[in-house]
Amino acid sequence: MLLSAVGCVLTAQGTLPSLQLLGVCLASAGAYTAMSIFWTTPDQAFSIEARAVGLAVINAIGNLGSAANPLVVGWLKDVTHSYAASLFYAAILLAIGAAIVVTLPMGGPTRRAARP
Repeated sequence: MLLSAVGCVLTAQGTLPSLQLLGVCLASAGAYTAMSIFWTTPDQAFSIEARAVGLAVINAIGNLGSAANPLVVGWLKDVTHSYAASLFYAAILLAIGAAIVVTLPMGGPTRRAARP
C-alpha cells in the first residue's frame, strides 16, 4: 500500500513523463500486490467466530468507498483544476490503510475468541 502511495505522489509531482510513468507503474504494482496480501489478513486478525462479520464489514466499507470516491475525485478536480489533488488524496488513503493493517493484532489462523 505504501508503494502504491509513493507511486501516486510520484505521478502527481513528476515533471518528466518518464517519472510519471514510473509512478503509475509503482502505484499499479503496489495496489495489486496489496490486494492479494490484504485478503489474507482477516484469517490472521479475526477469530474464527468473527471472520464472517469482519469480511462483511470490510466489504461494506469497500462498497461505500467505491461509491463515494468518484464523487470526491470529481470534486477535487473541479476545485483544483488538476488531478494531482486526487492522487494525493489516494496516497493519503493508502497510507491510512497501511497504518490500519500494521496495527491489527495478528494472532494466527486458529485463534479463537475467549469463551465465558
